[in-house]
Amino acid sequence: MTVKSDKSIFDMSARPTIVDVAKYAGVAVSTASMALNNHSAIKPATREKVRAAADLLRYVPNQAARSLHGHKTYSIGALHWPTLNPLHIENSLELMHLAAQHNYNFKIFWNDIYRPETIKPFLQSIHGSVDGLILYTPSNLETQKLLVEQLQKYHIPFVFSAYINNPAVSFVAPDLQNGARLAMKYLLELGHRQIATFADGGSPVDLGIAEALAEYDLQFAPACHVNKTIATYADAYEVGRKMLLQAPEATAVFARSDFMALALIKAAWDLGRTPGKDLDIVSMDNAEQSAYYVPALTTVDFDKQKKNQLMLDILLQQINEESTDPQQVFIQPQLIRRESSGNLIRSNCK
Repeated sequence: MTVKSDKSIFDMSARPTIVDVAKYAGVAVSTASMALNNHSAIKPATREKVRAAADLLRYVPNQAARSLHGHKTYSIGALHWPTLNPLHIENSLELMHLAAQHNYNFKIFWNDIYRPETIKPFLQSIHGSVDGLILYTPSNLETQKLLVEQLQKYHIPFVFSAYINNPAVSFVAPDLQNGARLAMKYLLELGHRQIATFADGGSPVDLGIAEALAEYDLQFAPACHVNKTIATYADAYEVGRKMLLQAPEATAVFARSDFMALALIKAAWDLGRTPGKDLDIVSMDNAEQSAYYVPALTTVDFDKQKKNQLMLDILLQQINEESTDPQQVFIQPQLIRRESSGNLIRSNCK
């Protein structure tokens, strides 16, 4: 598909507009706009003609202006707190593929959302560049409140990817309490009674651990207290090493995430323990890497594809004004058994 190449009728010193693109392509302005936004109602041949015109004129959409006029950007974003946890990238890749099926572009934003002073500048900078956001949930309650207030102020549709204690907003969250209970019950049923765990102040994970232990008349006595969000492998390694040093008698460890478990395996080796042999390890998330660790991790899965699809569906309903009622969904856990657990107890039972 080609378009006429005579640009002399346009003032090329001025910034081209969507009106210029429409004239150049020989279509209505509304058609040009929808074509550039990948609208499914526009025929492929027309989209190609409009895009060729935009390329020739070097047209760049004014995202802020489009937002003010109520035009969609056909882009959605995911806001992450900076971390090396591979689960964030894994989820983003899945969301990118799902968004593409709806003719949406996908953008990833990194921001230190644990610092409340970063919230306003961040949302100001992206306002008008996306039609909606999927959000990492900061643990800081002040930041949570400010984030929701500012999103509502800018009329940006959003859904959280983890639990948030606010009945007025939508989230699709892994049921961490049930996940932790499931992991701990598995270790207890194997026969473990000395299990190294962690605590971080009454989180759902802590509650799940305590509930499982209570079924066996055991008290929750964590080997390690975690007072900060784990962002790097170095941090995870130090937490894991601390747990093992403070609980040398432990025959098993429950790690809150595969990200932590990977570093924990290294810490165990460094302390003379053999993961999967004399130290059982169970974690949560079922990140893709968990199947390729040595040993491969026993972990709790929270159907990531279902979770991401639900988040996107809820967000698109808000964007298209099909539903504004908050939707709050928990994804239930499933235990995935692998080589990092079970060997020690089975050998003792022979």
